[in-house]
Amino acid sequence: MPQTLADVRQKIDSLDQEMIKLLAERQKLVETAGRLKTSQDTAAVAAPHRVAQIIRERRSRPQRQTYHQLLRKLYGGQ
Repeated sequence: MPQTLADVRQKIDSLDQEMIKLLAERQKLVETAGRLKTSQDTAAVAAPHRVAQIIRERRSRPQRQTYHQLLRKLYGGQ
């Protein structure tokens, strides 16, 4: 556990970098999924069942805050 303010800030910076890396990796996967979908298969392209599944799963998690709410909490923004 960090013992000083500098240690805490360093740990926060490290976590921020990890989150950015994970979000970038996720975006690459989303782009890959988009390329794998064929424009001829409208069910695969639209995938409303997948969207509904993602929304249900995310809403069922304990923290129900949006990304923007999370950023405001993390960085104290408006």
